Amino acid sequence: MAINVIIADSSRWELDKLGKMIEDTGKITVIDKTTSGIELLSKVRNTRVDVIIVTTNIPDISLKKIVLQIINDYPVPILLLYTKNEKSKIEEIDKLDFGIVDSIEIGVENKSYVVSEVALTTRIHILSKLDLKKFKGRIELTKSRMSTKDKQLSRITIDARRNNHVLDRSKYNEYDTFSEDPSMNALTELYSGKGRNSKLIIIGTSTGGPKVLNEIVPQFPKNFPAVIIVQHMPKGFIEQLADRLNEISTIHVKVAEDTEMIRPGVVYLAPSGLHLKLVSPTKNQFARISLVDGPNVNYVKPAVDVTLNSAVEIFGRNIISVIMTGMGQDGKLGSEAVSKAGGKIIALSKEDSEIYGMNRAVIEAGIVNEILPKKRIVYGIIKAIESNT
Repeated sequence: MAINVIIADSSRWELDKLGKMIEDTGKITVIDKTTSGIELLSKVRNTRVDVIIVTTNIPDISLKKIVLQIINDYPVPILLLYTKNEKSKIEEIDKLDFGIVDSIEIGVENKSYVVSEVALTTRIHILSKLDLKKFKGRIELTKSRMSTKDKQLSRITIDARRNNHVLDRSKYNEYDTFSEDPSMNALTELYSGKGRNSKLIIIGTSTGGPKVLNEIVPQFPKNFPAVIIVQHMPKGFIEQLADRLNEISTIHVKVAEDTEMIRPGVVYLAPSGLHLKLVSPTKNQFARISLVDGPNVNYVKPAVDVTLNSAVEIFGRNIISVIMTGMGQDGKLGSEAVSKAGGKIIALSKEDSEIYGMNRAVIEAGIVNEILPKKRIVYGIIKAIESNT
């Protein structure tokens, strides 16, 4: 079945160019185009559409108002196209955290858009597969937050027994959640640090990943082994995610830097637009990060497969690969290499996945040691560390 798309931009010429690019794949149908934001809202109201594509170049109504109206009245996944100098508009919308709004930075040459066909069509396919029922709660929370934004948020504290401290909930927004699974909390609290200096945890995820990461990373104890997260995300947003995770976690979270040494007790997020490899002169010692450019792998950069395959050469059976929600098969080949070396593979359950793709690929490959819901992912990681040390 074809994916029905509506495109909005102030230039009729750009609309025709984008429309042709999208329809050349044969699996996407542009059912309408418009140069007006007001007209777009009317078309969405009266048309069955799967994905809406909007550029920042709409003259009659602000991009933020367009997004809010669509989310409020008839939720449809939205893909925003923006140029580098329009990034602030996208960041403002991103803070609302709807979950069904994605964005791509595009170039401009001779006053005309330059868009990657692969990036554009891949995002359209991902957005079209979202189960909007799973986002209902998040959208309602956002509406509630906006209607009460002038009211003072009540102060809530959560006893984080795993690290013997209290997290001040008033610092965080409404979407931060913490697992209340008692067995997970008990094991995390009792984790002795066994394997801290020899193990490496690599997490791969895409669409829906930030939401799950916001829940599991704060559960990581400070004495955890090193963690590398490869999250498929547009340029400019990984830094925001790292800052957010660092704020709500006791373990240190940062964006990975070229040539820095991998250290236990640190979570490294792969930066957008570069593959993250691990290099080391001697096995299991002095592993360093190498950020390299190059072609996309599995249509993405960074790719989980690249990180996993490089890590196997150094850490071998000491790797724990965690593959979570996201479209495609990135992480499958790398996890197969980890499994062959004797490492452990954990997959997020289908029920907790916004896109059951990356984790499905490793599950169907028959290499997964455990399939876990998000509230037990940390439990599974710790068990894998201690059972293979």
